[in-house]
Amino acid sequence: TIKGTTKALTASVKFDYLPGKLGARSGGKLEGDLLVLRSTFSVNRNDFGINAGNGEDKVANEVVIRLALAGASVK
Repeated sequence: TIKGTTKALTASVKFDYLPGKLGARSGGKLEGDLLVLRSTFSVNRNDFGINAGNGEDKVANEVVIRLALAGASVK
């Protein structure tokens, strides 16, 4: 939902399970596994009522969003 407009969105997501890698990520303070999710998708601003206002708009209508999210299982 953006600016009160809700649209369904389909995006490919890559999952990487990294057993025992939490220690490397935490500087050795924690032990455990990591799960990393990555995705790239586009949003069309016009679909959500975000339009160019006065002709000085410097953002493309299609905005690319890159997402990376990491979760951990601490032992």
